[in-house]
Amino acid sequence: MKKIKTMMNAILGMMKRSVAFKNNKMIFANELPTDAKKFLQENFPNQYVAYAEKKGTEYEINLNDGTEVTFSKEGFWDKVDCKLNSIPTTLLPESIINNVKELFNDTLVVCADNTKMAYCVMLSNGICLKYDKEGHLA
Repeated sequence: MKKIKTMMNAILGMMKRSVAFKNNKMIFANELPTDAKKFLQENFPNQYVAYAEKKGTEYEINLNDGTEVTFSKEGFWDKVDCKLNSIPTTLLPESIINNVKELFNDTLVVCADNTKMAYCVMLSNGICLKYDKEGHLA
């Protein structure tokens, strides 16, 4: 009985996963929303889109240097992950950039999440910080 239950759970899990992947679609860079294309041109002018995928209502982009960017369906950035490189400082309020420099002088902001209520930033030393939309440390 346990084996049958385990097997049924595995089959259901695979079915759910295949439905989720069905909505994923590889796209060309020119199929991105206008705001997303403008964002990439302004913030990553020396990079190009190596891979783009539409996942449900989001767009996931990989640039040729390994940077990953996630956009909402409207083309607004949700997440920028530059791995070991610094994200463009123009993406965050100046108060966040200044606070990071003040607290952690020799670190870079390598990843940032942009939610409706806050910015979450990951530093090159592995520390995560959360700021409200005005740029105050939460």
